[in-house]
Amino acid sequence: MTHQSESTVTLRIFGETLVPSEIEGLLGVTATDSYAKGDVLPGRGKDGGPRLARQGMWRIEVERSEPADLDSQIRAILNLLPSDLAIWSSLDPKFQLDLFCGFFMSEGNEVIALPSETLTALADRSIELVLDIYQLSSD
Repeated sequence: MTHQSESTVTLRIFGETLVPSEIEGLLGVTATDSYAKGDVLPGRGKDGGPRLARQGMWRIEVERSEPADLDSQIRAILNLLPSDLAIWSSLDPKFQLDLFCGFFMSEGNEVIALPSETLTALADRSIELVLDIYQLSSD
Protein backbone atom coordinates (compact mmCIF):
# COMPACT_ATOMS: atom_id res chain seq x y z
CA MET A 1 0.00 0.00 0.00
CA THR A 2 1.43 3.41 -0.92
CA HIS A 3 0.88 6.51 1.17
CA GLN A 4 0.35 10.04 0.00
CA SER A 5 2.28 12.74 1.75
CA GLU A 6 0.36 14.61 4.45
CA SER A 7 0.77 18.00 6.13
CA THR A 8 -0.37 19.85 9.22
CA VAL A 9 -0.13 23.58 9.92
CA THR A 10 -0.56 25.43 13.22
CA LEU A 11 0.01 29.10 14.06
CA ARG A 12 1.42 29.31 17.58
CA ILE A 13 1.91 32.34 19.81
CA PHE A 14 3.85 31.94 23.10
CA GLY A 15 4.76 34.27 25.92
CA GLU A 16 5.06 34.68 29.67
CA THR A 17 2.46 37.46 29.74
CA LEU A 18 0.15 35.98 27.09
CA VAL A 19 -3.54 36.14 27.99
CA PRO A 20 -5.50 34.01 25.51
CA SER A 21 -8.63 36.19 25.58
CA GLU A 22 -6.55 39.25 24.70
CA ILE A 23 -5.02 37.47 21.68
CA GLU A 24 -8.49 36.34 20.56
CA GLY A 25 -9.78 39.89 20.89
CA LEU A 26 -6.85 41.31 18.95
CA LEU A 27 -6.93 38.72 16.16
CA GLY A 28 -10.70 38.16 16.11
CA VAL A 29 -10.34 34.37 15.96
CA THR A 30 -11.13 31.70 18.53
CA ALA A 31 -8.11 29.52 19.31
CA THR A 32 -8.00 25.81 18.63
CA ASP A 33 -6.25 25.58 22.01
CA SER A 34 -4.90 28.11 24.48
CA TYR A 35 -3.76 28.55 28.05
CA ALA A 36 -2.15 31.15 30.31
CA LYS A 37 0.99 30.87 32.42
CA GLY A 38 0.16 28.90 35.57
CA ASP A 39 -2.82 27.06 34.09
CA VAL A 40 -2.98 23.33 34.88
CA LEU A 41 -2.34 21.23 31.78
CA PRO A 42 -3.69 17.69 32.21
CA GLY A 43 -1.58 14.68 31.28
CA ARG A 44 1.50 16.55 30.06
CA GLY A 45 3.90 16.19 32.98
CA LYS A 46 6.96 13.91 33.11
CA ASP A 47 4.97 11.28 34.98
CA GLY A 48 1.96 11.66 32.66
CA GLY A 49 0.13 13.68 35.27
CA PRO A 50 -0.85 17.36 35.20
CA ARG A 51 1.70 20.19 35.10
CA LEU A 52 1.60 23.97 35.30
CA ALA A 53 2.11 25.96 32.11
CA ARG A 54 5.43 27.86 32.27
CA GLN A 55 4.17 30.39 29.72
CA GLY A 56 0.99 31.25 27.88
CA MET A 57 0.14 29.76 24.50
CA TRP A 58 -2.49 30.48 21.85
CA ARG A 59 -2.74 28.41 18.69
CA ILE A 60 -4.95 27.89 15.69
CA GLU A 61 -4.67 24.96 13.32
CA VAL A 62 -6.28 23.93 10.07
CA GLU A 63 -7.28 20.46 8.94
CA ARG A 64 -4.60 17.96 8.06
CA SER A 65 -4.12 17.77 4.29
CA GLU A 66 -3.67 14.55 2.31
CA PRO A 67 -2.00 14.93 -0.10
CA ALA A 68 0.21 17.56 1.52
CA ASP A 69 -0.56 21.17 0.60
CA LEU A 70 1.34 23.45 2.96
CA ASP A 71 0.74 26.56 0.89
CA SER A 72 -3.06 26.19 0.91
CA GLN A 73 -3.05 25.43 4.63
CA ILE A 74 -0.86 28.44 5.42
CA ARG A 75 -3.04 30.70 3.29
CA ALA A 76 -6.16 29.32 5.03
CA ILE A 77 -4.73 30.36 8.41
CA LEU A 78 -3.62 33.77 7.14
CA ASN A 79 -7.07 34.36 5.61
CA LEU A 80 -8.66 33.88 9.05
CA LEU A 81 -6.47 36.56 10.59
CA PRO A 82 -6.26 40.34 10.23
CA SER A 83 -4.02 41.71 7.47
CA ASP A 84 -3.28 44.90 9.43
CA LEU A 85 0.49 44.70 9.98
CA ALA A 86 0.25 47.11 12.94
CA ILE A 87 -1.55 44.37 14.88
CA TRP A 88 1.24 41.91 14.10
CA SER A 89 3.99 44.37 15.00
CA SER A 90 2.31 44.89 18.39
CA LEU A 91 2.55 41.13 19.04
CA ASP A 92 6.13 40.64 17.85
CA PRO A 93 8.11 42.28 20.64
CA LYS A 94 6.09 40.62 23.42
CA PHE A 95 5.56 37.11 22.10
CA GLN A 96 7.15 34.36 20.04
CA LEU A 97 5.15 33.71 16.86
CA ASP A 98 5.68 30.68 14.66
CA LEU A 99 3.95 28.62 12.05
CA PHE A 100 4.57 24.96 12.88
CA CYS A 101 4.30 22.76 9.78
CA GLY A 102 4.41 18.98 9.92
CA PHE A 103 5.27 17.30 6.62
CA PHE A 104 4.89 13.54 6.43
CA MET A 105 6.73 12.21 3.37
CA SER A 106 5.47 9.14 1.55
CA GLU A 107 8.77 8.76 -0.33
CA GLY A 108 12.38 9.10 0.79
CA ASN A 109 12.86 12.33 -1.15
CA GLU A 110 10.06 14.82 -1.70
CA VAL A 111 10.10 18.52 -2.46
CA ILE A 112 8.31 21.18 -0.41
CA ALA A 113 7.98 24.56 -2.10
CA LEU A 114 6.27 27.71 -0.89
CA PRO A 115 5.62 30.71 -3.14
CA SER A 116 7.43 33.95 -2.35
CA GLU A 117 4.06 35.63 -1.66
CA THR A 118 3.37 33.20 1.17
CA LEU A 119 6.85 33.60 2.64
CA THR A 120 6.55 37.39 2.38
CA ALA A 121 3.19 37.32 4.20
CA LEU A 122 4.80 35.38 7.05
CA ALA A 123 7.85 37.68 7.15
CA ASP A 124 5.65 40.79 7.14
CA ARG A 125 3.95 39.45 10.28
CA SER A 126 7.24 38.35 11.94
CA ILE A 127 6.04 34.74 11.93
CA GLU A 128 8.85 32.20 11.99
CA LEU A 129 8.40 29.15 9.75
CA VAL A 130 9.11 25.84 11.51
CA LEU A 131 9.22 22.64 9.44
CA ASP A 132 9.06 19.24 11.12
CA ILE A 133 9.62 16.54 8.48
CA TYR A 134 8.88 12.83 8.91
CA GLN A 135 9.13 9.74 6.69
CA LEU A 136 5.91 7.69 6.72
CA SER A 137 6.41 3.93 7.06
CA SER A 138 5.81 1.93 3.90
CA ASP A 139 3.60 -0.78 5.47
